Amino acid sequence: MQALPNFEALGRLKTFLASIRLTHLSTMEHYRSDDGLGFFHQTVDRTKASRSSTATSVASLVHAGLWTERFSLWNNTHKVAKKLLTKPWRSAGLKKNNPFSVAFIAEGVLELQKARPDYPGAQAHLNVIKVEAVPILLQSFKNGAIKIDPYPASAYLTQLAYRILSRLDSVDEKLTKSIHAWARGEINKQIALISAKSRIADPLNLAYSLILATATADDEETSPEDKQIFGQGLALFFQAQHEDGTWPQSRPIMRRSETLTALSMKSLRNFSDVGRFATTCFPISLLTSNAQRTG
Repeated sequence: MQALPNFEALGRLKTFLASIRLTHLSTMEHYRSDDGLGFFHQTVDRTKASRSSTATSVASLVHAGLWTERFSLWNNTHKVAKKLLTKPWRSAGLKKNNPFSVAFIAEGVLELQKARPDYPGAQAHLNVIKVEAVPILLQSFKNGAIKIDPYPASAYLTQLAYRILSRLDSVDEKLTKSIHAWARGEINKQIALISAKSRIADPLNLAYSLILATATADDEETSPEDKQIFGQGLALFFQAQHEDGTWPQSRPIMRRSETLTALSMKSLRNFSDVGRFATTCFPISLLTSNAQRTG
């Protein structure tokens, strides 16, 4: 018999999340860059907006319904989008037109258009994403996944690109099947590594692989066996969570490992660091919504 939920713990969680919500907007204001074009990455340089920090912070505010006239950058929406799209498309010390930077740039602009679809230049910006960013992301896929050499394929990078392409209706059946096959294999691999307590086990790669596997196949196309495997994978992911609420640090996906707070999740205890909070919690919300498809 399944254990009853701990309603007292759920109540405390609800209260805690409500408290974060109350300070969400004001805290994000603190991380606004001095140039008025987004959000900075590190306090040592508040003058310029960081592309990846801006994209994740924009997503955080838009999904919370807070990118409105109440927010100081509302009237600069078109300028923030233009800044994101300014070439060369690079960030985190990577080469230009890499899938990490391009995906974040595209997502940031799409989120801004979701919040304010009528900002000046919105259609032109959308055309740039469709004509230039989409081909870059499509060409980044190899055997159903994306990697940045010399590191192995990353479910995080793959899911990041896939969700942008899906949003723009730019994923065909062949690519969908290829992504699903890769994700399915990665799930098996990570379940085995985690169960064996391997030092190279990666619960976060497992989580993003679960998102991909459930997003690239309809429920009726998923066998009972796969649903059982996905359920076991999800259970292992949460079992890997530390007592303080964090997860083990993920394996690097690029040389500039200090930029990968989106994967390390070391900062979930420090909710005042909203730049990291936005980066970590948004993907987890994707996990919970997509994992329901496993039944």
